Amino acid sequence: MLPHPGPGAWKGRWLKRIFYFIKEQNIEAFCYIDSDWDQMPMFQSQRIGNARLEDHTETKQLWMKEISDERYLKSSKDLFASLSS
Repeated sequence: MLPHPGPGAWKGRWLKRIFYFIKEQNIEAFCYIDSDWDQMPMFQSQRIGNARLEDHTETKQLWMKEISDERYLKSSKDLFASLSS
């Protein structure tokens, strides 16, 4: 498991490490929780920070560029049918 990203890490460094890990280990599923953790009372003391991609232009651009790669599934009307074949 990769270390916790911590506050201020959403400028792409942590995300670049995740994408590298996904490729190197041929990870087939990944879930990114797009949230401002410090706004939720149960997480405020952990000072995780704001992980919302839309609030960090550089990180959002990195995300969009990476997920445009053909290795990632895209939403489509035929997605579930193609997964079952």
